[in-house]
Amino acid sequence: MPLLATLPAVATEKLAANVLAGKKLFYDARDPRLAIAELLLSCASCHNDGGHDGRVWDLTAQGEGLRNTIALRGRAGMGQGFLHWSNNFDEVQDFEGQIRALAGGTGLMSDAAFAAGTRSAARHAEGRPVGRPRRAGGIRRLAERLRAGAGARLSASSLSANAAAGKAVFTAMNCAACHSGAAFTGSGLNTPVDVGTIKPSSGSRLFGALTGIDIPTLRDVWATAPYLHDGSAPTLEAAVRAHSNVSIGDADLAKLVAYLKEIGADEPSAPAPAGAGTG
Repeated sequence: MPLLATLPAVATEKLAANVLAGKKLFYDARDPRLAIAELLLSCASCHNDGGHDGRVWDLTAQGEGLRNTIALRGRAGMGQGFLHWSNNFDEVQDFEGQIRALAGGTGLMSDAAFAAGTRSAARHAEGRPVGRPRRAGGIRRLAERLRAGAGARLSASSLSANAAAGKAVFTAMNCAACHSGAAFTGSGLNTPVDVGTIKPSSGSRLFGALTGIDIPTLRDVWATAPYLHDGSAPTLEAAVRAHSNVSIGDADLAKLVAYLKEIGADEPSAPAPAGAGTG
């Protein structure tokens, strides 16, 4: 069909130019740099509006295993730490390799630049990467912008009675030993842990042994079911019960889950027992 007109949908663009460029890349399913044409695949195919598709993907061919799609909301702005359940990416720019290997795209940087030094290698094993792909930083800024709401929380200044009781349970059990600080996670360099959820179907980490799982943030966890790296826990209750290092009664579990459902942007940081070390 002939193009009749192009009408502006936004009178005044509120996003910075580089963030807008990242947003366009995030939703683009026809750019061959991002995915092979036949797939019509974009970042938003799995993370529409910065959320998640609620699916578990088999990434064995990429050296991983069964992996539950992770929601992006609230992560970058809260300092989530490393990316992927196996803790193998330390920044958004590392998706250059995944764009090429998983989606079949030509990439956001030239082949020569990608092949230079250690850029095409797995980043986590080397600490910080040598270089960053052009324009990919816009995706990081998009993730910072897409923060989820407060879930079941009724007020920014206070928790519900059940959630307040659950916060006391969280503190007493020192859940902050793993889910710590303002980000409610201990994710960082070489910080994966095994809480008893790794199984044969969990696969590998970069084609090697998977000895632990990256600690997910609890911010906005209410909106990210199913839970755990393989999506095997349909509810927060099941996710807590799946921890082999956690022993909790039904009454306290109900209170704890009430608190988890209200950990959004309003909760300042993970509470920990006085004098306790955190992740």
